Amino acid sequence: MKSKPELLAPAGDLEKLRTAIVYGADAVYLRGDAFSLWTGAGNFGEAELVEGLYYAHSAGVRIYVAVDFYASNADLGTLEEYIHWLDALGIDAVIVSAPDIFSLAQKIAPRLDIHFNAAREAGAAFWPPQAGADRVILPRGLALGEIAAIHRQSRLNLGVLIHGSPVLDWEDDTQGACFPNPRELSLLPRLGQLAQAGISSFMIAGRMRSVHYLATVLNAYRVNLDAWWQQGDEHRISEAWLQELARGGHRSATFVAVVKGSEPGWLYLEQRGLFGRGETLEAVVPGQLPYQFTVNKLYDPDGNLLEQALDHRQELKIPWPGQPLPQFTVLRRVDKE
Repeated sequence: MKSKPELLAPAGDLEKLRTAIVYGADAVYLRGDAFSLWTGAGNFGEAELVEGLYYAHSAGVRIYVAVDFYASNADLGTLEEYIHWLDALGIDAVIVSAPDIFSLAQKIAPRLDIHFNAAREAGAAFWPPQAGADRVILPRGLALGEIAAIHRQSRLNLGVLIHGSPVLDWEDDTQGACFPNPRELSLLPRLGQLAQAGISSFMIAGRMRSVHYLATVLNAYRVNLDAWWQQGDEHRISEAWLQELARGGHRSATFVAVVKGSEPGWLYLEQRGLFGRGETLEAVVPGQLPYQFTVNKLYDPDGNLLEQALDHRQELKIPWPGQPLPQFTVLRRVDKE
């Protein structure tokens, strides 16, 4: 293993893309309005994609666009134009799951990296992978030994889904079927083993999940992946980080605000949930465990003292004696369970 594995985060809009970058993503995957199985909310229009790509590349973060559409003959002309446009735009890779789109992308954009997504497949049924793929995202449910064997025999660049999708459990029935388990996949304790087995990209699911989910989950993986890379097998994941990871999707934590800026003595916020003076909040600070603080005073931008933030996306400011927080830092209230 010559380089640290990539941490790949989802983005359903520009805010989530910026959040992913602040919380340590090496790469972000997204979907455009065109040629996506998921239509409507959570897709990037052309202008948003251009803006997101510029922002990510300015921060040294890669952008992958999922083209997970099953094309008919009538779609081919428009699909070719779209892939040409993505290539010319300078995205870092496309993620495809249909062999015909894979072949088309290879033909018309030979310099564009293509990642073949086999994550929806069951077990090792995907084998052999698409010839010429720059990366293969492995099916869920493979054992560590199977992953190591695939890497050893193929020397492929391999990615794996590590968090956010339902667990797949093998059932011992006559069909050998793989059934979804309602528990959410979480492979944080297995990062080192997966990397040693040959995984070079760790993929987090949840494009439509909240900003709080993305910040909390990504922060836990970023900190512990970096610690493992420095310490190797001596690294132990603390119970505090496991509890923090669980908070990402738990209703006991309420996302209340995002940091929009700071200056000495002040923190500028955009409200997302109800909170008021005297409440204890937590700052989900990139690179460390969250810490608590009390909102002693709360003001609107004109300096009017408020008792409570009520309006969605209301601009606010609070006195802040501590170190400045990065833009897009998430603030939350931890409720009693």
